[in-house]
Amino acid sequence: MSGKPTFSQRLKTTWRNLIVPGDLTTLIITIALLMMPVLLLSASDWMLEMRVIVPITLLGVLFGYLLARSRYDTVF
Repeated sequence: MSGKPTFSQRLKTTWRNLIVPGDLTTLIITIALLMMPVLLLSASDWMLEMRVIVPITLLGVLFGYLLARSRYDTVF
């Protein structure tokens, strides 16, 4: 029964293919760089909804990374 991989084996393989060494460091640096303008605008007393801007920024980085790693990295 070694022909069919188990769920945990498939999950490990998918995780290793999705997260390449160095990607986590790059994601942390990217998030920090994109959060700087958001936090600076907030500190300068601009009327911003931090409840909206912070999650949108984080989701933008996450979706950008996933699209870059997927086979659908281009529109067509």
